[in-house]
Amino acid sequence: MVLTHPGSMSVGTLLLGATGALLAGVGDMAHAERGRLVVITGLLGGANLSGGLVTLLIESDLERAFETAYGASDVSSFSVQLGMASLRGGGAVQMRGTF
Repeated sequence: MVLTHPGSMSVGTLLLGATGALLAGVGDMAHAERGRLVVITGLLGGANLSGGLVTLLIESDLERAFETAYGASDVSSFSVQLGMASLRGGGAVQMRGTF
């Protein structure tokens, strides 16, 4: 089942993390079983993550009704800002979008 709300991005990320862990060899299981789990978790994780992104980017009927009723700001504007910072022993990446 693919979730269709922004929470599915979290589920998708967790499933893709599990895929990475399985690829790294975490756990004690047969090679064939590990291969099946990698494919299943990878596909489900990608589908959930994609579904969450689509839900955020496509304007829903509720959003259109709110814009009509309350005169929301210009919906056609779209901007994405990306920020990066190096930290001791790693780094941080931040993405912010307005749409």
